[in-house]
Amino acid sequence: MGLNPETRPSPFPKGLSLLQKERGQADVESGEETRSAAEEGRSQGRRLLCALCGFPITTVNLRIRIQGSHVHTFANPHGYVYRIGCFLAAPGCLVDARETTDFTWFTGYAWSVEVCGRCYTHMGWHFRSGVSGFHGLVLDRLAEEKEPPAADG
Repeated sequence: MGLNPETRPSPFPKGLSLLQKERGQADVESGEETRSAAEEGRSQGRRLLCALCGFPITTVNLRIRIQGSHVHTFANPHGYVYRIGCFLAAPGCLVDARETTDFTWFTGYAWSVEVCGRCYTHMGWHFRSGVSGFHGLVLDRLAEEKEPPAADG
């Protein structure tokens, strides 16, 4: 229909059964970071936060190169251009269980939408091929944390 994806209501209400969780990612019901995600962030360097609500999404040490580059720029079929970074894990994201290969940006990979585990802002896409996968996160929706979180004493 050509609706602007930035202004339409989020299709991800709290507790939606189609959302999947990775180990240590956001708690779907409370929207709070789990302890394992906090611990993981401390061990993997500076965290990258949701630019809207500040929720931890991933860390700088989880950046990876896909097809020779960490950063890629793509347009979707509606003409929206996205600059994404590739990450091995994004424990602060919720992943829609529905995936498709339609209009995939990476040949051989199916994709599904990812949202912030707290505010449900669209953060990017999870790409999967067989048992391997990666996260393509919209870079201007991430904010780098100024200081790494303090270790629990």
